[in-house]
Amino acid sequence: MNKKIRFTSLLLAIVMVLSMTLLAGCGKKSEDVVVTINDEEIYLSEAMYYIYYTELELGLSYNSEYWDTVDEEGNAYSDLVKEFIMESMVNSHILYKEGQKAGIEINSDVETQLKTGAVDFYNSLSDQLKEITGLNERSIYDILVKHYIFQMQQNNIVSNIEIDTEAIKAEFNRDEYRYYTTQYLHIPFVTTDDDNNQVELSDEEKATAKATLEKALEDIKSGKDFEEVTKEYEDIKMSSANFLPGKESVVDVEYQNIAMELENEEITDVVETKNGYYIIRMENNNSDLYYNAVVYEATVQKQSELFNEELEAIKAEYTVTVNEEVWDQIKFGRTTINLDAEDTSKEESSETDESATSSETDEAEETNESEETKESEESNN
Repeated sequence: MNKKIRFTSLLLAIVMVLSMTLLAGCGKKSEDVVVTINDEEIYLSEAMYYIYYTELELGLSYNSEYWDTVDEEGNAYSDLVKEFIMESMVNSHILYKEGQKAGIEINSDVETQLKTGAVDFYNSLSDQLKEITGLNERSIYDILVKHYIFQMQQNNIVSNIEIDTEAIKAEFNRDEYRYYTTQYLHIPFVTTDDDNNQVELSDEEKATAKATLEKALEDIKSGKDFEEVTKEYEDIKMSSANFLPGKESVVDVEYQNIAMELENEEITDVVETKNGYYIIRMENNNSDLYYNAVVYEATVQKQSELFNEELEAIKAEYTVTVNEEVWDQIKFGRTTINLDAEDTSKEESSETDESATSSETDEAEETNESEETKESEESNN
């Protein structure tokens, strides 16, 4: 067991003893309190649920160095995530209480699902994580119930937020977001050899490539579609390219300039750019996909702003007190992940120390034996 696990276990054990001594007969849980909201206490085990999920999700996406990364303002990511987790716990609890006031309940079907989910989640934890988090099936179920009611209340608030979509659309000039969607057949000027090295086509190979696409173009004009052509010519690649002029895209500026001259459904002859030969087909030269995406993003942003305003107004009616003495002990990125690695590191360190100690002992014994031999020879003389 590594130092961090021993410390956490010791902390929980001490608090448990103190809780049984000080709170005997009060019916309270024997755990650390991490935050108090009005008169209700949120315990370490509930915080551990959030910590575990966050560390697991970010741990799958980033390596261990992520937690020590510092942003432009000098804040470690681990501290920023820690603040986010505390805020999430507080918001969840407050909206859970608001949901209870609004009469939100769980029906028998949801109850069954949550109980099954709690059992499955608990069984998925290793013995080590069960010890560290202090979670059990009952506490997990209670957290899932709270989270369910919190989500229902959050949905209620969001559904009642009125967004002036037309006003948001008016903020963006439709012509500036004119989007082009194309399909193309392509033979690139660069290929790869057997050793996976990039190789530029020779002039002769480029001429062959152009001739191949010209034959394909004849097939297309005779009625074949792009997909049929690619099945007949193995050197030809087919793909799609959507772009907003002036924005980064999978195709270069030369391709874009050629494509923007096309009408819908129109197909080019074989054209050349610095990346190879193409046959380009215009799907839609005035798509609103990008414009709609921008409007949607702005709508979501506005909805989020209005929701946060509503949430802050609700939170103003609650008193939140974080137990810094307990919360400061939590080190994000080090609590529920990388445990095996730390154990291995400890074991290797221990083995190294033992090896060094053994070596020093052997050297000492050899020195003693040498001195004893020398003294014996002197005595005989």
